[in-house]
Amino acid sequence: IGDGDWNTLYQINEGHDSWTKHTIAIPDEAKTDNVCFCFKAIGYSYEGIGLDDIHLLATTPHTHSYTYTADDDTITAVCDGVEEGVCALPNQTLTFASSESLKYDGNAKSLTINKSTGDAFDDENITITYVGQNDTEYNNSDAPTDAGNYTETVTVGGKSVSKDFTIAKKDAPDLSDLTDEQKPTGKTNLKYTSESQSLVEAPTALPTGYDKVQYSVDDGDTWINTVPSETNAGNYTVKVRYVGDSNHTDFAGEDIVVTISPADAPELNDNNKPTAIVGLKYTGEGQALITAPESLPTGYTKVQYSIDNGATWTDTVPSGTDAGDYTVKVKYVADSNHTGFEGTEIPIGIRFIAINDSYDTNKSNPQSDSFIIPFKNLINDTYCKDISVKIRT
Repeated sequence: IGDGDWNTLYQINEGHDSWTKHTIAIPDEAKTDNVCFCFKAIGYSYEGIGLDDIHLLATTPHTHSYTYTADDDTITAVCDGVEEGVCALPNQTLTFASSESLKYDGNAKSLTINKSTGDAFDDENITITYVGQNDTEYNNSDAPTDAGNYTETVTVGGKSVSKDFTIAKKDAPDLSDLTDEQKPTGKTNLKYTSESQSLVEAPTALPTGYDKVQYSVDDGDTWINTVPSETNAGNYTVKVRYVGDSNHTDFAGEDIVVTISPADAPELNDNNKPTAIVGLKYTGEGQALITAPESLPTGYTKVQYSIDNGATWTDTVPSGTDAGDYTVKVKYVADSNHTGFEGTEIPIGIRFIAINDSYDTNKSNPQSDSFIIPFKNLINDTYCKDISVKIRT
């Protein structure tokens, strides 16, 4: 007490059998202000070796004076303020906690610092600074708030330790949390007009922390900041990406499928229509039945024809050999931006005239004459064959 003389304030009579560290709890009634507890072995021996008057852990009252050393991410404080003996206070340490996962939430972020009990690392003795790393610009004694890469440096007694840490961007919101106003919508009932048309309606609002929405119509190969537009008919898949600021994570929205339908079939003018060839008479050879149109509507590449009720189609004007009535079907073939369609059917006849028999398909009785004339032809054909045989004989 005072000058360091020994004075028994409280005595604990305990013993232990093994040569090991022994811990004794000091009761509250033994604690007195302005006294530095010291310990002395009395009547202690082990294997015949007396330990009387040996201070197992003893100090005299003193003011702590620390020497600091730094190693890796730990600063150690050792009290060297005792002139004789050793300070009873254990060495104190300051170290960073193990790796931490920090994310932006609008509040300042820093690494957790673990400190031993004692006054070597009181807050007033510690200086902490933060410096940005890589692309993060920051240099301040206040802990950073924004997402980025930083180095935290702790200095005590002229010794410093540093550790890098990252504040990650805030996670993207769930798509289910987006409001209708925050989602782009696909346009409907679009038809080819030969002009560019917007595929979607942009959102009228954005989630907090997000600057813009980007779009892609090539499966994410390229992105644009404006609403996409297309000209040609077809199905388009518009990918959506929300772009966050430096503290928020970009995320993909829902794909939007938009269709531009082919243009409706046009009204035809006379130049666009094939016409029947009138006055055809049987010649025994094939004859063109119609005249092809002079021009085609915009967006149409060709006209096809069928004289078998659509079973087969040809790209060339159809022809007929036998006398009779024909019906020519007409089909307009379009490019991918226009709708193909069938035109008006064209009726055509090839007239047959037999002068000796006074037969004309335009004037004769179709029911009786159509039977008699072929029969006469058959007889005439047979007669010709028979007479030729007789002449040869």
